[in-house]
Amino acid sequence: MNLISRTATKHVGYAMVLAAVSVLSACQTTQTSGSAAVTAIAAQDSELLYAPIQPDNLKITYRRSETSSATAFRAVGRSDNGLFPHLVFTYRYLAPNWHWNQPIDLKEYVKELKLAENRNVQIGKHRGVRTEVGLISVLRFTVDGVSCSAMELELRGSGSQTHDGGSAQFFGHYCWAPGATVSDEDEATVAKSVAMGNYGGWESAVARIQQSPGQANEKNLALTVAWQNYRDALSGRMVLTSSGAHGRIWFPLPAGGNCSGDWKNVGGKFAGDGPLPSGTWSVLCTNGRSAQGDYAAFSPDSGTGIGKDAEDNTIAFRFGDAGTAISAPDRIDNKMVCRITGAEISAWYEGNLLADIVKAAQNRNLSRQQCSEYLAAT
Repeated sequence: MNLISRTATKHVGYAMVLAAVSVLSACQTTQTSGSAAVTAIAAQDSELLYAPIQPDNLKITYRRSETSSATAFRAVGRSDNGLFPHLVFTYRYLAPNWHWNQPIDLKEYVKELKLAENRNVQIGKHRGVRTEVGLISVLRFTVDGVSCSAMELELRGSGSQTHDGGSAQFFGHYCWAPGATVSDEDEATVAKSVAMGNYGGWESAVARIQQSPGQANEKNLALTVAWQNYRDALSGRMVLTSSGAHGRIWFPLPAGGNCSGDWKNVGGKFAGDGPLPSGTWSVLCTNGRSAQGDYAAFSPDSGTGIGKDAEDNTIAFRFGDAGTAISAPDRIDNKMVCRITGAEISAWYEGNLLADIVKAAQNRNLSRQQCSEYLAAT
């Protein structure tokens, strides 16, 4: 089964329908492309994570595929011992106002598996496993006597409650080693090792991945975001690569979906008396919004950022420990201090995440008016 290969429906706004030929219905159906380019990605760039609660020695690789209407992430786990054990999990979601026409049929999914071709496949019991993400449907089956479990979960985004397939789906299968005796608890352990986007289980999955080989040189820091026109703070992650020169940003949106992007250091250092490290960042969101701006690091594990979205709304964030004080506030240049203290953002952000920078501005006698004049002149 391709990452993106099933029929979806888009609900067209009433005004758009009136502007079109009057006989058009309010829904149009299209087949999402199965030939979208598939890109290999790192774990920190995936919105689907398989982080085993109990180590299973599978080597996990991640892939991303995207069309105009859908985005999909796939986790593939292989062993050094041939076909079994292995896993293939997919998480895919549709663009706003699109919905899958029907849910995943696990029996049909098993029949379509290439590993089931010309083999003795036996379908077993069907049950549900409660996880942090939701109630995952699980179908036990065997392939030439090898125990496997197919899994699926329909994730219903905002406004999709009346549609059979929701707006996001998780599905896939896990096969154990030949001869393994598989219990309900074993099945549940696999299901509970999966995390998707902002649906749950993310924090614990990231922590487990950080402890696994290959991730030891990366840091995954808490990210707290304040975005003008969003009432509450948004919580996500900021990933630092081993070089500390670039990384990734990710945070979920309140109504479903998420924003992801990159940050890049452009200068500064922690040692000496010069400016602290600073750079640029940008994100693109699944709802079509985008934002970009600057950041300044206070320490190797903490800092703040400020920027604007395409509609000129202010977005600001703090990464690392939000309570970490600036070790050397005098080393943050006036431009960054003025950009942050001059931001018309919520009182929540200023009171919780900007207090030390506001104090730095006060110590320099930089009023908001002075900052406006300073920024206009630079």
